[in-house]
Amino acid sequence: MHIYTTYRVGSYPNKLKKQIFRSRRNHFLRISLLFIVMILFLTVGTILNVYANNTNGLESNQTIYAERGDTLWTIAESHKPDNSNIKSYIYKIKKLNGMNTSIIREGQKLMLP
Repeated sequence: MHIYTTYRVGSYPNKLKKQIFRSRRNHFLRISLLFIVMILFLTVGTILNVYANNTNGLESNQTIYAERGDTLWTIAESHKPDNSNIKSYIYKIKKLNGMNTSIIREGQKLMLP
């Protein structure tokens, strides 16, 4: 009567050990290379996406320089489209120019949406 078991008596011959080692090493190297390529593609894709969207969806149609006595309100009144709300247009000007406040100075360059 034969008894079958998963336990292997003895050890593998040296030649077989070397083949198993090479096979595992090659598999590890392939997986590592694939992982590095995936990380590289994700990094490049993220960088390109950030630089492509640097204006947060707003494009500048016109550039002006603030004159003495100008405010964002007066600039928005004279440059906004007819169907646009003046407050939302001011918000777009501030966002496009990276402004945190509504304070502008004479000679300041402003991009208008």
